[in-house]
Amino acid sequence: MYLKDNADDTVDVETLISDLAGFSGADLANVVNLAGIEAVKGKRDKISMLDLVESKETVAMGRARKSMVVPLKEKKLTAYHEGGHAIVALFTKGANPIYKATLMSRRPALGMVTFTSRDEYSRTREELLAQLDVGMGGRAAEELIFGADQITTGASSDFNQATNIATRMVTQFGMSEAVGKVFYEPRDIEKLSPELQNLINSEIKRLLDDAYARATNTLIQHRDDLETLAQNLLEKETLTVDQIQDLLQYNEDQAESPYSKEAEAPNRPSLIPRKRVEDSTFKKSPKSQPVGKGGYIVQ
Repeated sequence: MYLKDNADDTVDVETLISDLAGFSGADLANVVNLAGIEAVKGKRDKISMLDLVESKETVAMGRARKSMVVPLKEKKLTAYHEGGHAIVALFTKGANPIYKATLMSRRPALGMVTFTSRDEYSRTREELLAQLDVGMGGRAAEELIFGADQITTGASSDFNQATNIATRMVTQFGMSEAVGKVFYEPRDIEKLSPELQNLINSEIKRLLDDAYARATNTLIQHRDDLETLAQNLLEKETLTVDQIQDLLQYNEDQAESPYSKEAEAPNRPSLIPRKRVEDSTFKKSPKSQPVGKGGYIVQ
């Protein structure tokens, strides 16, 4: 309705619909108006998918701070943090497909990985475990590459999202054998016995700890891919899914189910970095044109 005849052939309306859930009519109008401005800036007659993706992210998270100067140390850490999310997502079955990874700063975030959402009304346990793994991938990459003393506050929102998912798995989705197939509203939990509250908390912590261990295992197995992705992010700043897959020579068959790794998860591997990240000339990769698909965000 808002696009009318102003969109070019690159625009995938079905993908946009799934990724704009929760946007009001005013938000949708704003997205299209901002996309129109981007098209005019580019001296184009029609709005492209990239225009719409950029305007959607602007409405959701604020304008990209292109003029912001980020110290190289911060930029490196962000590149590995976002690379960690992306690598775990690529190699974990059930994770949402990546749309792009970027070091472009918006509001408090110095970078982000965006994903295309699935057009589904429910989630399997495998998919929820994959979400936990992906959420833990940023901090796991920081610790793996830079060491435990150099982890940052950048994973705060990741932990918030992961804790919310784990809490609902335990208290509302019946996905904890120890707690059982029950449903507790958040306000009900404080009324439970101390023993049951402790059990719920321990189950939530177990899910999060296991997800962190699985994410770490995945990053250790694909350490070279993490290095390649982070270094190319530092060079190019933004990489689309096609560019990432070409760069890593990625095959979807490489993804493993979280179930297959659960038995290994408690045996958390050593996090002694193989090497420290040094200032150096980063590896070049062939240029390719980005494609647009929309998505939700993991910072």
